[in-house]
Amino acid sequence: DDRIAFDLLLTGGLRRGEADALRWANVDLEAGTVRIDVTEDFRPKSRESCRVVPLPADVVARLRRRREAAPGAVFVLDRRAKRPARKAANEE
Repeated sequence: DDRIAFDLLLTGGLRRGEADALRWANVDLEAGTVRIDVTEDFRPKSRESCRVVPLPADVVARLRRRREAAPGAVFVLDRRAKRPARKAANEE
């Protein structure tokens, strides 16, 4: 479901780098939220820019299906990589 990137950007208000660096460990499917605390380069965000973002139920459902399809994935937007999606694509 490639639509998930757009869902995170549009409904969650995430920046591209934040979405690229989003780890499953920062996704709470039960609460329907994602925690944003690092930049795409894995640098900690300032205290003011760290936040918890609520997501609509349909986005949470798509995230849940994505998680079930790739239970060992580290990053939300790239099921295979151990690093952010944009960096993985640039290095191939």
